[in-house]
Amino acid sequence: MTNATNKAKTMTNAEKRQAVLTRDNCRCRACGFSDTLTMEVDHIVPRTLGGSNDIDNLQALCSFCNNTKSNIQIPELPIREACDGFGDQAEVTENRLNFRQHIADIRKIQIAALTRKASEWKANGTRGLTIRKRLDKLTTSGIVEDILKSIK
Repeated sequence: MTNATNKAKTMTNAEKRQAVLTRDNCRCRACGFSDTLTMEVDHIVPRTLGGSNDIDNLQALCSFCNNTKSNIQIPELPIREACDGFGDQAEVTENRLNFRQHIADIRKIQIAALTRKASEWKANGTRGLTIRKRLDKLTTSGIVEDILKSIK
């Protein structure tokens, strides 16, 4: 194990946050907004889906984009160039709207895939409670309820 790996494993949450923000130029990877005080650290692979707290699985997102992403797993976003101030407001707004639509599209695809999977489980005789438990590991409770209603 290298010294860098050892250091990353012993960092406090505050040190990890600062390291991620520094690496990501204190800019939201999704929209480009730049504000150190309100920037959040997001798990690229959500913890609910087995993601780790390793720095390689963390990225800077503003609160708007982090809340939009929720626990959806998306491909890693690129690091943006450093900028002065908060970033170009028109560009940030357009990027946020595009990101919101991108997440909605991904969510629809994931829900359709989970619905097909749940239908297959049901067709194979899997009990409803077992299907619910399987889905609970893969998505949020609201989406689980919608899927269960649709396969009845």
